[in-house]
Amino acid sequence: GVLCSTYYVLYNNSFMSTPPAAARFLAGQIDRVKQFRTKKRLVFPEGDDPRVVAATERLAREGLIEPILLQPK
Repeated sequence: GVLCSTYYVLYNNSFMSTPPAAARFLAGQIDRVKQFRTKKRLVFPEGDDPRVVAATERLAREGLIEPILLQPK
């Protein structure tokens, strides 16, 4: 079996636990991304959205990607 962390998603302004099948899928994707030799750089045009900022901080903290946030002038 796959040991999965509990993931939470924001839905209607409240956090909900991710269903087990989705958590297994996410865990598999995380394991796959961690095997890359170099971190992928992803551009997020919604850099002024607090949800996107929080998500990219988590992805960077976990060493999964190198986020690039764009913000309006």
